[in-house]
Amino acid sequence: MSFEIIAAGLSAARTRLNVLASNLANIETTKTETGEPYAKKMVVQRSVPVSKFESELGIFTLQAPVVQAVVKDNSPPRLVFDPTHPDADEKGFVKYPNINPVEAMTEMLTASKVYQAQIEVLKTITEMNNSIRDLLRNL
Repeated sequence: MSFEIIAAGLSAARTRLNVLASNLANIETTKTETGEPYAKKMVVQRSVPVSKFESELGIFTLQAPVVQAVVKDNSPPRLVFDPTHPDADEKGFVKYPNINPVEAMTEMLTASKVYQAQIEVLKTITEMNNSIRDLLRNL
């Protein structure tokens, strides 16, 4: 059960990191195959129940994060005046993706820390399982 939750969390964090990396890599992409600037992508996550348990404090439901979708941001592009750019319109403006590099890097650092924390939890659970197995062997 704990491995299932951690695996789901690692998968969701990896998807977030990949999407954020794609956004950063395309921050200057003014034209895609559709002729429009790259559209920032966002990860939509939800939690799904994994199991229930009861304690003195009540009934709890363990939940795992799941990526529901990767969606395009519908915000308008960022306009930059640069009449010498090959993708400039008749008024001299170039449409750039509406991606804030500081926000994207902050999100990427956060997603990276979440991923690293889950790896540490996985290591701790594995060590605990190994210790219990060793104890049971010595009984």
